Amino acid sequence: LNWVDKNGNTALICAASRGIPKMVELLLEFGADIDAQNRHGRTALMEAVLWGHLASVNYILDKGA
Repeated sequence: LNWVDKNGNTALICAASRGIPKMVELLLEFGADIDAQNRHGRTALMEAVLWGHLASVNYILDKGA
C-alpha cells in the first residue's frame, strides 16, 4: 500500500487511472490513502475523472473523497 512510482503515483492512483475498480475497492478496503497526491498534485479521484473511469469515480466518492 505504500508503494510509490517515480511520478509519486500510489497503487491506488495507478488503479484509478487505469480503470480497475475492483483493485480500487480492494486497496481502499486495506487502508490505502484516499487523499494521496502524485507529483502533479492529483489524487486517485482526479485521475479516475481525468480518464473517464466512472465506476472508480463513484466508488472513491462513496468512500468519502
